[in-house]
Amino acid sequence: MKTWTPDDVRKLYELRGQGFTAPLIGERLGRSSKAIHAKFRELRMDSAKRDLWRARQKIRRAEYLREIAADDRPRKPDPAAIEEMHYRNGLEPRDVTARFCGDPLPGYSALDRS
Repeated sequence: MKTWTPDDVRKLYELRGQGFTAPLIGERLGRSSKAIHAKFRELRMDSAKRDLWRARQKIRRAEYLREIAADDRPRKPDPAAIEEMHYRNGLEPRDVTARFCGDPLPGYSALDRS
């Protein structure tokens, strides 16, 4: 998570004044449109409300991190996924270009990759 510098806030107001939308501002500042909306919401709050909001945010984040750390269950991959992986690895690419460029294997779409 990137912290907001005073220069970022100045650019935020400047771009908003020029009529840019949140997604475009986010693109220019290297942030998501959700982050832009959240910053505007935070800037509209009075200081007492903002301090309370930040404190709650810190608490929620700490609780989330504790939850993740406490979850020490062993992770086992799905046997069907392992079988599919071995099956795909065994298929031969259609041609030299497919082998070199990594085109999808026969029977699969490029959209299947994740």
